[in-house]
Amino acid sequence: MLLLTLSVLLCLASVAGAIAWRESRISERRTVEAEARLTAAVADARRATDPRTAMRLSVAAWRLAETPETREALFAAAAQPYTDVYATALPETIVETNDRWNRLSDDGRTLTSVGPETVARWDVPGRFELPAVPGMGPDARHILDISPDTTKAAYTAADGIRVRDLITGRPADIRYGPVSPRTEPDADYAWFGPGGRTLATHRDGEPVRLFDTGTGRELLRTGPEPHDVRLLRVAPGAGLLTFCPDEGPFQVWDVRTGRRLPTARRGFDPCTGSDDHWFLPDGRSLAVDTDKEIRIRDLRTGRERPAIPTGGPASVAFSADGGHAATITQEEIRLWRLPAGAAPVSVLRVATGHQSLSDLRLNLAEGTIRYRDGRLPGASVWTLSFTLPPPGGPRRSDTPAVSALYGPDGRSLVVQYDGLRRLHELPGGRTLAELPAVRRTEPCRDPCGGMAFAPDGRHLAHIPAPGTVAVHELRTGATRSAPLPADSDGSLAVTSGGRTVLTPRVTMERKTVDVLDTARRRWTTLTEDPHFQLIATAPDGRILSAYRQLTDPGTGRSRTVARGESEVVAAAFSRDGRFLAVTDHFGRTTLWDGTGQELIAVLVDTVPELLLRADGRAPALAFSADGGLLARGDPDGGIRVWDTAAPDSAGSPLPAADGPVLALAFAPDGEELRVTTPSTVLRRYSLSAKEAVRAVCARAGGGPEPVEWAAHLPDVPYREVCPPR
Repeated sequence: MLLLTLSVLLCLASVAGAIAWRESRISERRTVEAEARLTAAVADARRATDPRTAMRLSVAAWRLAETPETREALFAAAAQPYTDVYATALPETIVETNDRWNRLSDDGRTLTSVGPETVARWDVPGRFELPAVPGMGPDARHILDISPDTTKAAYTAADGIRVRDLITGRPADIRYGPVSPRTEPDADYAWFGPGGRTLATHRDGEPVRLFDTGTGRELLRTGPEPHDVRLLRVAPGAGLLTFCPDEGPFQVWDVRTGRRLPTARRGFDPCTGSDDHWFLPDGRSLAVDTDKEIRIRDLRTGRERPAIPTGGPASVAFSADGGHAATITQEEIRLWRLPAGAAPVSVLRVATGHQSLSDLRLNLAEGTIRYRDGRLPGASVWTLSFTLPPPGGPRRSDTPAVSALYGPDGRSLVVQYDGLRRLHELPGGRTLAELPAVRRTEPCRDPCGGMAFAPDGRHLAHIPAPGTVAVHELRTGATRSAPLPADSDGSLAVTSGGRTVLTPRVTMERKTVDVLDTARRRWTTLTEDPHFQLIATAPDGRILSAYRQLTDPGTGRSRTVARGESEVVAAAFSRDGRFLAVTDHFGRTTLWDGTGQELIAVLVDTVPELLLRADGRAPALAFSADGGLLARGDPDGGIRVWDTAAPDSAGSPLPAADGPVLALAFAPDGEELRVTTPSTVLRRYSLSAKEAVRAVCARAGGGPEPVEWAAHLPDVPYREVCPPR
């Protein structure tokens, strides 16, 4: 009996121990999850002020615990445009005064501060100080210019203009500029050319002279200029020199021939109404800021390229190949693609929120835009990182698209241009057909394009010409057409098999939905309920209109859905019928059950300015094949993805598209989101958390250092969170 009792007690003790161990593990896991959520929140709070730390904390939070909150933080880190802000020294030691100059090198990699006591230099991407050299002493008060690569300083000495090497600290043995002594202080001016290889000088009443800084050889001497000159620029390759006299017209000089070139301005005057201008890398084209756009003209031929629209005063920096440009205003930074002979295409837009910006630098090979922030007396350098589509990656078009639509299974895409539709097969993007489309005389407003896929994904209804509707079969390429009622509002729906087409008809007397029997080419009225604009088709074939009427195309019976919402401008049904997502006229996006009767969550609250600033374009919505994910693409290029199992979360952002999102769709496996914009036919976004971790670790230069970890996660043992590099 005693043995039995002891056995029972031992068994109970073992069970109790196992339960205690299990409870301890659960408690430990909950503690780690709480720490991970808190770390994700800290990362989000620091994203705008300390982007590098925010990225590192985001990936650490995800690796600690995979929760909806940490997933959002991870994807926010992958999407955030800013990757670093580097404050190089204490503000009081680096104030820019008349004897201290701070400059960011033209490649954006080196910041140099030149003063009387020291010449300090910093490697910006590496975040470390380079060896300093002694300062320029009293000569620092007479600095005239710093070379674009920040390796040289031009200054006025007692015997003329001299150049000091800022790497070695030694002055050159060459004297530049006027030989005669100065008659008054600050009478000399100097400007470096690209790379510091040339130096232009001027003194009132004397010629502008251009020198080779390495040899001191004079390359050009203009006629005497009796007054000051400003905005002097030397072209890459030193083939041209331009400047604005205080009195007189804009001047262009050919350095090789020593001759002044004619300037047929025709409204192009860099000296009037412009604070700055810049040479392009081709050495012959000049960009001029007009306070609303950047105009670009070839100074040798007079030909003008399409302007870069900025909407206000701007600075610009060009890539080394001249194929891209970065612009910065008080409100935003943009990256532009400059296709030959076509209008510039915005590929990146970032709101700055800064008011004093300088030294804009674009490094295309590195994928960075950098600038100095002058709000504080220190020398803070902000780094904005981007990834351009690789060759053979996202398909681009130099003809802007006006509308796009993905098939319900994500395997097909139709893109409408002015007068043409292209039907693509996915995932490869092969063009299946080119279909005619109505030419537009005014900007497109959603819904536009007059096209709709059937729920089976095998038929496309579209309007090829005024007064005509057609149904195209994707597999065979066969097309059936019929007359379209003149009072159709232009929105369409088509049933599976392409047997019937629906369109609302709107007159002063009534609003109806009419049905076309495509075999008989005969129209009949389905219902006289107040429908207007067909927005989406449910998997079972029912049609949702802008007035939130869900109509059975067979019986004409309608039911109001999404009660309490305003007029619907975008909607999507999940393919399994579990969910309905709608966006109303004010930009509010809500998630409902498949019947549209039960509100599940408000994903995006009212944002009317989103629609107003994008010419009335509506957001685009799409569900993944299993209904587990919902994506929204905005007119400003923003993209966000929600997990429908956690709809109360803020959603995971993706890197902004290069323009208004016309349409989007998930790949069949849900691991990829496909996006179409006016300039990009197909861009692919990976939704893999593993890929996001790899991207964030690369952008942040690794995970948190032990010191950072101890500061933010003191109760969690340190661990490596990034894969080995």
